[in-house]
Amino acid sequence: MKIYVHLDDLDKAADAIITLPALILSSWIQINIRFRKNSLLQLLRFADCFTWEDLPPKDPVTGNTSMGVWIRRIKSAAVRVITFGLSAFFLHSFTRNILSEERFLTLDAWYPYDWSKSPVFEITNVIQGIAAIGFAAFMYTFPPLYATLVLIACSQLEKLRNTLLNIKQKCILFNQKSSDGSKEQFQIPEEMFFQMKEQLNKCVRLHQDIISIKDDVRSGRPTTATNEATAQRVRNVARDDRRKTIKEIAAEVGISVGSVHNVLHKHLNMHYVSQKLVPKMLWAEQKETRMTLTGDMICMADEDGDFLNKIIAGDETWCYLYDPVPKRQSSVWKSKKSPRKQTFPSDTSKGKVMLEVFFDSQGLIHHEFIPEGRTVTKELYVEILRRLRDAVRMKRPEKWVENNWFLMHDNAPAHRAIIVKNFLARHNITALDHPPYSPDLSPPDYFLFPRLKSHLKGRRFNAEEVIANATRALRRVSQNGCQELYTRWQKCVVAEGKYFEGNAVE
Repeated sequence: MKIYVHLDDLDKAADAIITLPALILSSWIQINIRFRKNSLLQLLRFADCFTWEDLPPKDPVTGNTSMGVWIRRIKSAAVRVITFGLSAFFLHSFTRNILSEERFLTLDAWYPYDWSKSPVFEITNVIQGIAAIGFAAFMYTFPPLYATLVLIACSQLEKLRNTLLNIKQKCILFNQKSSDGSKEQFQIPEEMFFQMKEQLNKCVRLHQDIISIKDDVRSGRPTTATNEATAQRVRNVARDDRRKTIKEIAAEVGISVGSVHNVLHKHLNMHYVSQKLVPKMLWAEQKETRMTLTGDMICMADEDGDFLNKIIAGDETWCYLYDPVPKRQSSVWKSKKSPRKQTFPSDTSKGKVMLEVFFDSQGLIHHEFIPEGRTVTKELYVEILRRLRDAVRMKRPEKWVENNWFLMHDNAPAHRAIIVKNFLARHNITALDHPPYSPDLSPPDYFLFPRLKSHLKGRRFNAEEVIANATRALRRVSQNGCQELYTRWQKCVVAEGKYFEGNAVE
């Protein structure tokens, strides 16, 4: 503004221009101190903790001047600039007052009194001189100080690299001297080895010191939304209505969505999951039955270490000619720019084939597909059990000879019929008691059928093809199906007869 006002007076405009660089430099210093305080403190910690005097004058790799030489040059240049600047400033002020008939202050400024008369003029000039020394020292000292701190920080990495390069050069020279000798000559002398080890240890310590200074914890804005009181409010709202979304909880508590997400997941360790669909709402008597029967099974397994291997589990299921895959299973990989693949809703086909299967811990024993138009009645199930006995005699002769195997099937009406019980009693086949509405305790339901149908989903078959594909899949997935029973019995007891799948039960 002063330059614009005095455009017609060259001397006054020049005086104003002289102050412009000082104004720009002081503004830059203030901005650095205000907004880069943490960086400056970190550089000061580097200067306090590390040395740079032992660096060589030249970089051994590039041949350029090292950081140590640049630090000495900047220190020397800073002293010269400060000395020259202050000397020129005071010499200019002194000569201007001596040669001119008018009286001039060291610095142009306004005062509420008349400073042109003695001794006020001399006192004001002395005060301005002291202030000018402080201001000039501040302006001329900060840039070289900042540059020196940056160079000291960079010099530590240079020291690290030079030390590692020195170790490498020693190894190369020693290998070159020993290249014509025997294997014993390739062993580094003990004195050189300890010297290299000490240098390497210094490198490691220096690197750790650099990392520890670089990663110092900085003071930041204190958290207000993730304190105990807020976390308790979020917990109460979520427990009052577990179906509320994060947005609804945030609106009720009065904090941001991100804060609610952080409290729920990191502090309360809660997750928003879909509800587990269970086969039936169990009554107290049914839960008690599940606990009693699984407790008996656990006792039998504890008394007989080979009990699980003696179980032959069986059940029936439908194999559809087309069974659509769920949405998650239909996911495909795509690039960012490629179009998203589309699919269409479809229902399970009406065409289906019923499969009856029996297996043990070693694998598949017997399976058959029920002819179209028939269902598993008590008479048909007796015929299936006869064919099962023949399969046991052929594929598990040790079980047939000892006749110590157990049949595990569910409580379907055909399985509980009188003629089926008479058939089992007549041939000394022990059927294990199975709790009602308990697919989580039936190996075909929790192990075999899900794996079997995962191979058939999303593909279209005719009746012959679905039979062939199901047979191939059975032979691949029917091993070790009964080994998980013991763990499931224990979980059922711990859960007090409730359905335990999907729950954290130990």
